[in-house]
Amino acid sequence: MVDVNKLKGKIYEAGMTIPGLARRMNISPSTLYRKLERNGEGLLVKDVDKIISIVDISDDDITPIFFTQLVA
Repeated sequence: MVDVNKLKGKIYEAGMTIPGLARRMNISPSTLYRKLERNGEGLLVKDVDKIISIVDISDDDITPIFFTQLVA
């Protein structure tokens, strides 16, 4: 699962918006929003790779953002 709130925080820290990131990923904003729904379950590995590269997410932040697991 993806910690979408942390991811959005990193996107905004990088001075971007979701629609701006989507354009840089060459997808529509609605597609990116849809991929982020349900804790990012719609994201593919190639999407994650693009996001990491475009937003310049550090190695230390990759695991807490993209490999979270909710524990009930």
